[in-house]
Amino acid sequence: MILSEKTKQKIFEDYENCKDTMYGVLTEKERKALGAFYTPPALVIKMIEKFENLEGDIVDPCCGCGLLLSGVVIAGANPKKVYGIELNEGQAELCRNHLEQYGVPRENIITGDCLDNKTWEKLPCYKKTFTFGEMKEC
Repeated sequence: MILSEKTKQKIFEDYENCKDTMYGVLTEKERKALGAFYTPPALVIKMIEKFENLEGDIVDPCCGCGLLLSGVVIAGANPKKVYGIELNEGQAELCRNHLEQYGVPRENIITGDCLDNKTWEKLPCYKKTFTFGEMKEC
């Protein structure tokens, strides 16, 4: 899909609005230990443009403060079908607060290890046919 210039601008504005708080209370040392890297808007746009459409459920398994997820909502995804997993509860809460303005339900952002199938089972969109490594539509 190709995003309009207006949509791209909104994604850049979203980044600018939360860049000062995106790391929350994590120190630089903690960010490095977690491998915390927050997706810059140019990369958010490139990733979204790889989608054929935004009609299904969208899950970011390492959502951080939610920049990719806010980007897909800005680009037209249904906020009720946007989900995130974040390892750090403080960052998950920042993500919930950030995405709330876009209509993403708070319960759609969960805390857990995305490499653990039990974490995926906590997602509101989880179905028993969904298994890690065999990603079917959730």
